[in-house]
This record gives sequence, structure tokens and C-alpha cells, in this order.
Amino acid sequence: MDRFQFCAGLLGGAALAALPLAAFPQAAPTPRLDAVQATNMAWLLLMLSHLITNAYLQRGQAIASDNAQ
Repeated sequence: MDRFQFCAGLLGGAALAALPLAAFPQAAPTPRLDAVQATNMAWLLLMLSHLITNAYLQRGQAIASDNAQ
């Protein structure tokens, strides 16, 4: 790396660091889940992972590949 690239990177980084945080889009805070909602979400994710794994294995072994797709 030559001196010009180093200086350009240093100045560019300093300019980016000087920008206020309002210039960057902020993600909306995620809502807190209560115990019932968290249990339902965990159950849905578990069932989804089982379905995906089952379809992947069926397709890999050519068992009911129409349905697995």
C-alpha cells in the first residue's frame, strides 16, 4: 500500500466516523415477547426446521421428490 492510498483511506474513514448517527438508518426495536408468544414462536420454528429437514432428506434420497420440492 502506498502513501496516497493510506492517506485517502485515513481521511475517508475519518469523514465517515464524523457523520452523525442520524445519517444511518436505524432498525426498529423488536417487540418483547411474553412467555406464550415466545413458546409459540419456538414451536413454529421447531416444526419449520423439521419440515425443511424432512423435505431435504426426501429430495436427496429421491423419495416423494414431487412433494419434497
